[in-house]
Amino acid sequence: MFRTVSVTTSWAALGDMVAGRISILNNTGASIQVRQASNPTTGYSITLKDGQSSPPIPLLTRNISELQIQAASGATGVDLFLD
Repeated sequence: MFRTVSVTTSWAALGDMVAGRISILNNTGASIQVRQASNPTTGYSITLKDGQSSPPIPLLTRNISELQIQAASGATGVDLFLD
């Protein structure tokens, strides 16, 4: 399944959707950060530069709300690939 979401300057969950794995493609024109919602510790996020994608990330709860994203400025164009 494919879905596009927006990113804001605050950490926000990706939504509420069932999936076993997710890949994230950043097409925002700027870098975004991705982290697990259950571990908000500073330094425990990954940065995806514009045009970069994540490897498939297993979702332990089988819900994409397990992950959060943020960017320096709001943008659209974060593509999610769910399976």
